[in-house]
Amino acid sequence: MPAMIPPAEDEVPFAPVSELSDRIAERDRAARRVFWRRVAILAVGAAALVALVWAAFFSPLFALAPERVVVSAAPGNVDIAAVENAANARVGTPLPRLRTGSLRAELEAVPTVLSAEVRREWPDGLSVEVVPRTPIAAVPADSGFELFDTYGVDLGFVPDVPEGVPVAQIPLGEDTAFILDGVTAVMGSLPPELLGQISTVSASSQDAIEFMLDSGATVRWGDNSGNELKAAVLDTLLAEVKASFYDVSSPRNPITS
Repeated sequence: MPAMIPPAEDEVPFAPVSELSDRIAERDRAARRVFWRRVAILAVGAAALVALVWAAFFSPLFALAPERVVVSAAPGNVDIAAVENAANARVGTPLPRLRTGSLRAELEAVPTVLSAEVRREWPDGLSVEVVPRTPIAAVPADSGFELFDTYGVDLGFVPDVPEGVPVAQIPLGEDTAFILDGVTAVMGSLPPELLGQISTVSASSQDAIEFMLDSGATVRWGDNSGNELKAAVLDTLLAEVKASFYDVSSPRNPITS
C-alpha cells in the first residue's frame, strides 16, 4: 500500500463545496443589504429635499403676509399709494420666490421715486424704503403747476406750489423741453441755501435764465455753464453788496446795480 503524505503545516486544505456556496450567498446578501440601505437613504434624502423645496417655494409657510409689508419714505413729494400698491401686489408670494430686483425696478419707474430699496424680512415680511425725487421747479399749467426735478422728470400736477419750490416762467412751444433742461440743470446745481432764496425763475431761451429772489432782486444767470463759479460769485455779492440787480452771466466780470 502506498504511503500517505501528510499536508504541509502552512498548506490550507480546500473548503468543502457547500461551505464555499454558503460564503458566496452570505456575501451576496450583505451586498444587497448595503445596496438597499443606500437606496433607502437616497429616497429619504430626496423626500426631505422635495418637502423642503415645497415648504419654501410653494407652501404658505413663507408667504408674504399683508400686515408684514412695511413701506417708508423720506420726506418729499412721493406717491406712497403707488408704492404700496406695487408692494401689496406681492402678498401671498413665498419670500424665496419674490424677486426683489423686479419690485425695485417697478418702484423706481414711479415718477416721484428716485430710488428704492427692497428687503425680505423672514419668515413672511417685506421692507420697502423709497427716496423721493425732489422738485426744483414749478411750471405754470392750467389751474396749477407741473413739478420737475433736477433731471427734468415731470413729477406730476399740483394745484399749489410747494413751499420752497421756485416757479419757472418758461414759454410754451417747440423749445419748452430744451429750455426746461437748461433751467433744471442750473437749479439742480445750486446749493440749498441759494436755492431757498429764489422765488421765481424765467427763461426766454436756454441761454437767458434769470432768477427773482425773495428780496425782490433780479439775478441774470445766462446759460447753464460754470454754475458752481456763478453760485460762488453770487453768494459773495449777496453778502457784500446790496443791490436790486446782479449779473453773473460772466462770473469773472459780475455786474451789480
